[in-house]
Amino acid sequence: MKEGVIRVPPNSISGKALLCFAMSLLLMVGPASAENPQDAPAGFVLVEAGSFTMGSAPGEPGRERDEIQHKVTISRDFYIAKFEVTQAEYTDLTGRNPSNFSGPNLPVHNVNWFEAIEYCNLLSEREGLAPCYAYKDGQIFFDPSANGYRLPTEAEWEYAARGGDRNRGYAFSGSDSIDAVGWYAENSELSPQAVGEKLPNELGIYDMTGNISEWCWDWYAEYPTQDISDPAGPYTGVVRTERGGGWYSGAIYCRNANRNASPPLTRSAGLGFRLVRNIPAGDQEMGRVADSTLRRRTSEE
Repeated sequence: MKEGVIRVPPNSISGKALLCFAMSLLLMVGPASAENPQDAPAGFVLVEAGSFTMGSAPGEPGRERDEIQHKVTISRDFYIAKFEVTQAEYTDLTGRNPSNFSGPNLPVHNVNWFEAIEYCNLLSEREGLAPCYAYKDGQIFFDPSANGYRLPTEAEWEYAARGGDRNRGYAFSGSDSIDAVGWYAENSELSPQAVGEKLPNELGIYDMTGNISEWCWDWYAEYPTQDISDPAGPYTGVVRTERGGGWYSGAIYCRNANRNASPPLTRSAGLGFRLVRNIPAGDQEMGRVADSTLRRRTSEE
């Protein structure tokens, strides 16, 4: 046995035996848990590491000057929530609902950037996870090694919106037709809608196009022109990035590449957030061994 790989003669496993083999391999790797990348926490999907072209091509309808194309590498897998944080979830944790449009399954809105950060830490603490954010001398510091909840970086957001390593090159998250995947000014009746009502993207994530614009971690800045790995924005700034457009937006402002930003104290009926979680490095490697082995065994059949 080498690197967790079980050697078996090709063409010797029936369909039922292959299932048994897969189960035994999972037992070798360890019991299923929220930290196993192949078993994402409830309500989350795995986004595997990879590289993509961030920004928009010249000539893309609605393209803005700040959408300069450049290659970005996301070097670590992460989990991202299938849905935007709902009012029911926000109220359950904080005891309040700041939203203008009320409904338990509507995305929470009227939440500023600091309140989104606070929610991430509160949820981490409630679940016994290490908070990602620390307050010191009036500033917020991000611990990239913590396993708690956090906001996505702008690059992580766009990578996930484009479908990660399953990217099919759509203009919107999951389709070239915004009506199929998002709520925007022409179909929303000018209000946010319940999460998960439109089609998901390639990874199974909903509403990244439209419905509610989503806070990201980064201070807004011009893109670099060179290749870059794991960008997280500048150290200081004036406005924080938000992505995805919303129920109030024209279609071109809901494109995967479109950028927006607001002062961090901004509260808006069109602005909410979505959660991300890190995967510890050791668990990532363990998950890759299991995944690559199962794929190799399946391909031999």
